[in-house]
Amino acid sequence: MKSAFAKETVRSITHSLGRFLAIAAIVALGTGFYAGLRMTAPDMKLAADEFFDGTALMDVRVLSTLGLTDADIAALRQVDGVESVMPAYETDVMVRVGDEQYATRVHSLPASASESDTSDGVHARSDDPDYLNRPILVEGSWPERAGECVLSANLVVNSGVRVGDTVTVLEGVQNVDETLATRTYKVVGLVNAPYYATSSSMGSTTLGTGSIQQFMYVPESDFSADLPFTEAFVTVKGAADERASSKAYDACVTAVEDRIKEIAPEREQARVDGLKEEAQKQLDQKRAEYESQKTEAQSQLDQAKQQLDDAAATIAQSEQQLSDGQVEYDRGAAQLAEQQESARQQLSSAEQQIADGQAQVDEARPRIEAASAQLQDAWAQWQQGADALADARARWQQQSDALDAGVHQAEQSIADLNARIAFLEEQLQTATDPVEIEKLQAEKAAAQTALASAQATLDALNAQKPALDQAREQLEAQQRQVDAAQSVLAGQQAAFDQQKAQFDASVQQLDQARSELSAARVQADAQIAAAQRQLEAAAAQLESRSQPA
Repeated sequence: MKSAFAKETVRSITHSLGRFLAIAAIVALGTGFYAGLRMTAPDMKLAADEFFDGTALMDVRVLSTLGLTDADIAALRQVDGVESVMPAYETDVMVRVGDEQYATRVHSLPASASESDTSDGVHARSDDPDYLNRPILVEGSWPERAGECVLSANLVVNSGVRVGDTVTVLEGVQNVDETLATRTYKVVGLVNAPYYATSSSMGSTTLGTGSIQQFMYVPESDFSADLPFTEAFVTVKGAADERASSKAYDACVTAVEDRIKEIAPEREQARVDGLKEEAQKQLDQKRAEYESQKTEAQSQLDQAKQQLDDAAATIAQSEQQLSDGQVEYDRGAAQLAEQQESARQQLSSAEQQIADGQAQVDEARPRIEAASAQLQDAWAQWQQGADALADARARWQQQSDALDAGVHQAEQSIADLNARIAFLEEQLQTATDPVEIEKLQAEKAAAQTALASAQATLDALNAQKPALDQAREQLEAQQRQVDAAQSVLAGQQAAFDQQKAQFDASVQQLDQARSELSAARVQADAQIAAAQRQLEAAAAQLESRSQPA
């Protein structure tokens, strides 16, 4: 029987040698391709981890709707597990390079960049441990003076950008002249930045097409000294020893993130208290200036009134022949003057209070707008991460469904082949014709070969399930991170909405005060005009009486 099986096998191969060789080549090619695919992702992760560690890429990015102060940075340094902290400035602008316009994100570059060593094109070595997200200088030099910058070296839009070109800032999400030292920059170098690991999506903005097309680094001193820090980048102790995106790395970073979140309410309240204290100081100063000017004006008015009273007394003494009507006229004139002066003082005081309120509103408005822009950017970044996670989950589900279908098909094939073999064995037991027996044995051998192939296919498919299960766990961990980020953003949104509501209430009160002042001015003018007409009528009567008959 074995000899017959061997002969049949050799006969099957020799009669269809081309198909046998093609199947063998396909199996070999598929095996090699599968092995390459299995190693691609780990190799890419190792390369990325080495690049991130070599450029001191941050582990945590800290943002605040009201900006960060030196006290906030000091508090971050005191958090257990924090290794380094780099405060930074950031703003979005529209720039023109040549004839093209780009939505550009401008970052502050610490002075330590000019002393870093990036000669190998992979690592950025620096003696400053707080210098994070270190760019790699590809061409040119680092910006060291005001009006100098470096741009991305690997973006498609950079095809026409050269060292020595001029970058003109056209507009920004904030007042450009109050944010940057100049609107014109000279390109002194081109860099690759670990902060932008991919050029396909660098963030969203309210400018241009809504997407960031370019990034630019300028000296930190080019940002206004009056601005709070926009963000802070943090590295975690021990994180560099773990592989990026591994569970150990995520656990290490998450622990420090949780500690940072614990101090967030205290730092947010301190920031709000600081802003309130600054506004109160300005209000007290304006109030003191108002009281001083008011006292001086009142003194002058009292002196003038005393002079008028003395003159009136002199006139009264020298012209006692004036009639009672003249006395009433003088009294009416004095009352009118007092009414005019009182109305003027009250209106002037109200105008000053409105002016002070408007100054406070004008001062608070840029902060509210900046906080709104930062929060919108944060929501956009969260949405981008959530969309990417949804895409990854859909791809996983597609792979899982395909695997389940393959397993089901293989199991069905095995069941059919077992039934076929059992049927052939029953036929062999009853068969007597040698030719028929040989034919049945050949069919049984072919069925057994097919059964072994189907079983191998089923085993290979089942071997893929642990990898899919591990991918599902990673997706669930990423979903939890996305949900946690959404919760944090929701808290920040609630705090911002409360501050915005207070700001809108102040604006509404200011508008109401203007309306009331306008109405009071109209009423005062009407009352003074009526009194003036009465006084003029009394003077006419007095003049007519003083004329000789």
